[in-house]
Amino acid sequence: MKLATINTSDGRVILIETDRRLDLSVHGVFVQACKLAEYPNLRGIEVNLGKTRKILDSGLAMLLMMRDHIGHFGHNIKLYNCTPEIRSRLLESRVMTEFRIV
Repeated sequence: MKLATINTSDGRVILIETDRRLDLSVHGVFVQACKLAEYPNLRGIEVNLGKTRKILDSGLAMLLMMRDHIGHFGHNIKLYNCTPEIRSRLLESRVMTEFRIV
């Protein structure tokens, strides 16, 4: 799991690149992203799910926790590079409406 911040012309973006499995083992990365989200000029958080093959309930809970934490700052979370299996999992769990999925 990788975490990076990128400064763009219209603000800072937090990038998270997941590993093959999104579960509780990556909790620290999500906590760190939430802390970074408190800094000014943040445009949003982007989560690259291109390498993810499985999302457990704890992984969904972390995404929702992050959304709840940064939502009051007015930031968006974008999930991208979702495989059909991951899209299906997000649809089944009814969290697709909580995030911008591209």
